[in-house]
Amino acid sequence: QLATQSYSPGNPNVGAIDNNGDVMMLWSADGNVFAGTYSRPRNSFGAPALLSSLTSTVYAPTLATDPSSGNAVATWVQSNGTTETLYVSRYTASTGTWSAATALDSSSNPVATGPGSVATAVNGQYIAVVWLQSNGTINQVHAQVYNGTSWVQEGTIDAGNGKPDAQPTVAIDSTGHAIALWQASNGTLDCIYQKHFSPSGSTGASILYGGGTTASANPTIRFDGSGNAFAVWSQGGAVYEKYYNASAGTWSTPVNLATNSNTAYAPSLSVDAA
Repeated sequence: QLATQSYSPGNPNVGAIDNNGDVMMLWSADGNVFAGTYSRPRNSFGAPALLSSLTSTVYAPTLATDPSSGNAVATWVQSNGTTETLYVSRYTASTGTWSAATALDSSSNPVATGPGSVATAVNGQYIAVVWLQSNGTINQVHAQVYNGTSWVQEGTIDAGNGKPDAQPTVAIDSTGHAIALWQASNGTLDCIYQKHFSPSGSTGASILYGGGTTASANPTIRFDGSGNAFAVWSQGGAVYEKYYNASAGTWSTPVNLATNSNTAYAPSLSVDAA
């Protein structure tokens, strides 16, 4: 039986379960952002942590946890009084504390507020965050990585072709190497773009897949425990996969996973890092 608390969270954004079976949650209520943890061994909820008290409307909350270390990262979009801004707070399992909320961008252009506008990933001490932000005309993908000590601004990471970006997603491995994917047009049809970045530097954005005559969408990516990555996306009613070989630094040719004639929807991906 789950223990109960006297508060009533609103807009819950369920997190994940760590290797101990503990569950972390993120929610907003009346413009405040809270995080809380259910402890399986104690069968109880700890006191919720207040991450933000700006009182303005909270949009696009995300929560990512690292099952091995228990570390976590929470992000949300909220007005700073002038424009919609992306905020982040880090949870350190060894101390059981959340960091003070930090704005990841100081631009006067607003961060997108729709579902799926922000994506986060955490692995040990490393964190990656990608989000959509307007340049005044179109939404572009931005990124930052936490290198274990400080946030590193990657800035705008899109292809720079003047086409709007959508559906950002990101994964990060145990060395701090991150790969971001997103959807954008190549001028003819929507493709899946990629960019690698890490504490030691980054690569230019490039098309991961843009073949065929139908649009690609719904990308997702995950790492295994050796730094190899798996990416899946949908295109023309099918689901495709590519594999990134870390030692070779190359991607495989795409494989169609949905080989029947029925339309596939909403692909998802999980990888056991062990």
